[in-house]
Amino acid sequence: MKKNYNIAIVPHQRVIDECIMISQWIPENEIQLDHNNTIPHMTLLHCSLDNRELTNITTQLHKYLRSKNSFYVESSVISQVFDWWIYLEFTKNQNINDLHHHIINLIEKNSTQQKKEVFRWMNQELTQQQYFDGEMHGNPFLRDYYNPHITLGKSNKKIYTDSIHLSENLKKIEINEIIIGESGPLGTITNIVKTMTLKKEA
Repeated sequence: MKKNYNIAIVPHQRVIDECIMISQWIPENEIQLDHNNTIPHMTLLHCSLDNRELTNITTQLHKYLRSKNSFYVESSVISQVFDWWIYLEFTKNQNINDLHHHIINLIEKNSTQQKKEVFRWMNQELTQQQYFDGEMHGNPFLRDYYNPHITLGKSNKKIYTDSIHLSENLKKIEINEIIIGESGPLGTITNIVKTMTLKKEA
């Protein structure tokens, strides 16, 4: 039996704490971040896996990460996307791009994904690759369209994101821990099943 999982980056504790504080400030927020059931994270890929697939992918990903150095990403802006999602967005660099692509390849080689309905509400033209990713992974914004971010909330209220102060802790974060967690409503992580670390920078 397959379960839904989220392969994601969990930032340093001080970043988690600040993201939770911002989340609590957002009015009528449908996603209240916390330290237990809605942990702040940067999704690399959502997937559905059975126990055998989860074991194989975890083993291969762990081996890959042990050969890679930790790295940094820089935040660019806090934005309200599609009029309701509030994101802390990061500038995509080569390191996170390579990690994202490697995980997609792992999932496609080691699991069978049930076809999903491509989101119609996005109301925009999709490339053939985006439509394939929408069916296979439930998200057409992968690969070249991948936008690394931490979801801070979901609200139908207009959020004046320019008024949210970005502290030094949020402007540049170190990436050194990857988790596989059970995925709950709205892409939240409800239970971490595996934590893996990258090799420290030399």
